[in-house]
Amino acid sequence: MTSLDDKVKDFMRSGVISDEMGRKIDGAGVCRKCGDLVAMGLYTGKAQDVLCPRCLEKTKGAAYLMCGSCGNYMGEYKPGTTPDGYEVRPGDTLHLDCCPNCNPDAGSAVVVEFRDFLSSRAAGFGKGGGQNA
Repeated sequence: MTSLDDKVKDFMRSGVISDEMGRKIDGAGVCRKCGDLVAMGLYTGKAQDVLCPRCLEKTKGAAYLMCGSCGNYMGEYKPGTTPDGYEVRPGDTLHLDCCPNCNPDAGSAVVVEFRDFLSSRAAGFGKGGGQNA
């Protein structure tokens, strides 16, 4: 019998989840928060695509941080308006430009949506781009 740890290691190495007979299980994935094996839908770049229903329920009302480079789940962000005027709503996914997983030497990371918002505002495009336009 294969342990959960072995299945997670196999998935991290190959990107494939297999049953006890070694057959690929379509639509299966590993929750990036708790590590449970769960059914996963199509990956669209949102945190909801990589978290299991139980973790989504526990973090209900939060915004989510993900690495925009490697898709690593980084944690939650408290919704509200930043001092610069960017509105973060519950359920939003914010993307970091890098994380320790894909760039171990980076001393810090930038939230891409915040950077783009400030850039578009500085260029004179109203309140910024994306959801806040």
